[in-house]
Amino acid sequence: MFIAEAASLPTAIITAAFLARRFGPTDYGVFTLTLAVVAWVEWTLAALFSRAAVKHVADAEDWRPAGAVVLRMFAITGLLGLFALWAASSALGALMHEPSLPHHLRLLAMDVPLFMLTQAHQQVLVGMGEYGRRATIAAWRWVGRMALMLALVSAGFGIDGALAGIVGASVVELCVARWFVKPRLRDARHGNMGSMWSYALPLVAAAISLRLFDRLDLFMLKALGASAAIAGIYSAAQNLTIVPGLVALSVTTLLLSTLSRAKRLGDDAGARTLVHNAMRGVLLLFPFAGVAAGASTGLATLIFGARFASTGPLLSVLIFGAISVVVISVASALLTAAGKASSAMIASAPIVPLAVAAHLIVIPRYGASGASVVTFAVASLGAVLALAAVRRAWHMWPPPGTVVRSLVATALAIVVGTRWVTTGAMVFVELSVLSLAVIAFLIVMGELTPRERQLAVSALRQRRVATPRP
Repeated sequence: MFIAEAASLPTAIITAAFLARRFGPTDYGVFTLTLAVVAWVEWTLAALFSRAAVKHVADAEDWRPAGAVVLRMFAITGLLGLFALWAASSALGALMHEPSLPHHLRLLAMDVPLFMLTQAHQQVLVGMGEYGRRATIAAWRWVGRMALMLALVSAGFGIDGALAGIVGASVVELCVARWFVKPRLRDARHGNMGSMWSYALPLVAAAISLRLFDRLDLFMLKALGASAAIAGIYSAAQNLTIVPGLVALSVTTLLLSTLSRAKRLGDDAGARTLVHNAMRGVLLLFPFAGVAAGASTGLATLIFGARFASTGPLLSVLIFGAISVVVISVASALLTAAGKASSAMIASAPIVPLAVAAHLIVIPRYGASGASVVTFAVASLGAVLALAAVRRAWHMWPPPGTVVRSLVATALAIVVGTRWVTTGAMVFVELSVLSLAVIAFLIVMGELTPRERQLAVSALRQRRVATPRP
């Protein structure tokens, strides 16, 4: 799953680099603003029901009626999203001070129902445990999006061409999804809609809160008077925080599905081990965020060009906010699997009002840099609240040793990366060397348990045996 979603990293970097150079900061800002609005609507709608859908299918004896209920709910929601975007496009254009925005929003709004239908198929596959097929769909999405966007923009269709490429990629993705699994709407009459809603309703507030928080800084920055060029620079920094989002996307629903199955089978020990390792895993992402922060300016300049050099300092802050959001997402999955969905809602509820209040105070004075700091601070607070809720539900804290090792490795990565100034392709050398150094440090400091070291050695030996001699 992660490898397939990680296909978005090279494709997104290639696409962003091409479009940033082709459009320039102003047009790139308009494009990314359009994409941010529609993507926010899509992922908000999907987040309302995705975890409930996975749990509903995973708990069902027969996936077909459950899958039909999921398909119906996602299809109706996608159509509502399309109509809402069309209705609100003019108001959003006025709010963001961009006259061309309504036209672009109406074009990309066609992607919403396609996206939701594909999401329904993907959640059904995850609930069934068909992770490989779910991964294949994601790979088709990212590769198809890059190919279509680059082709249409190169042909001279500009921003509209890039947006049309996104819609076309969703059509390809839906066709691939239907190849793997075919839930039918007419089977929904045999499904238990009440069971689906019993999972969904407690999670709606938490999902809405997280989705409102996503890109809130960009929207408020633009609404409070920032130019399209500044929005383009800020959104470029956001685009470089894609890796943490991939972790959340590829891990959380699988974590929920696996935990739900373990609890249904009575494997409490296995479930607790999975919860323990999930908390370890998210904490160990922070040192790699430190690596990215240390090389942020060189990375931004390499990908987007010299005109986006000011993206670097923003990235060095936003990357830690993105990791904090992953912590919240993973904690929400752990709480849902434990039957404590209401705790996920309570933990995530304060972040949006706090962020709005802080942005209103900070952005007029400090601009984009202030917006990035607010995002990081509020996300960190949300992560602490979410982990506290997990402690109450599972009676577990993150391992103290992992916390200490993660903090030390993060600090070292930032210090070394800041002092090691690289440009051009050497940025990738810096990222690779520091990432390997972080891994070595964590191993030497005892992060891997004896059992994990044994599994790693066994895997390496099997790979060596399986490799044919020349």
